[in-house]
Amino acid sequence: MLFLLVLLHALLASVAYVVATSSALCPKRWALAGLVLGPVAMVMMQTHKRMSWQRAVGVGNTVVRF
Repeated sequence: MLFLLVLLHALLASVAYVVATSSALCPKRWALAGLVLGPVAMVMMQTHKRMSWQRAVGVGNTVVRF
C-alpha cells in the first residue's frame, strides 16, 4: 500500500512537471509540490494557472475562445 502511494506521488510529480512546463509556470516547484502533496498539487496548480491568467488578462475583460 505504501509502495502504491509513493508511486502515485512520483507519477503526479512527473505530470505536474510537464503541465507546469507547458503552462509557463516554474516546473521544479510544481514537481516538488506534486511529489509532496500528491493529487492536491494538481488542483493548486490549476488554481494558480487561472489566477495568473486573470492577472495577465484582467478580471473585467472578456476572452472568447472557440
